[in-house]
Amino acid sequence: MQFLPLIEALPVRSCVVDGEAIVCGDNGLAVFDLIRGHGTNARAILCAFDLLEVNGEDQARADRESQAQAGRAAAAAARRHRPQ
Repeated sequence: MQFLPLIEALPVRSCVVDGEAIVCGDNGLAVFDLIRGHGTNARAILCAFDLLEVNGEDQARADRESQAQAGRAAAAAARRHRPQ
């Protein structure tokens, strides 16, 4: 999966996302060996944990409501541009 279209869809000028790319096995659980050593894997999923910076502003210093709003906006944008 290419993450660039999702990132470009975010309603921000710049951002730093903390997350991890995973690949799930047939049982739905993440399997490290499926992603390790594979340059491209169409089944990779980005699990975003946090927005560290948005539009040049350190989100660690932002209040929790501002962080939550930024996260909801990013998630909504990603859902609108999810590959089919």
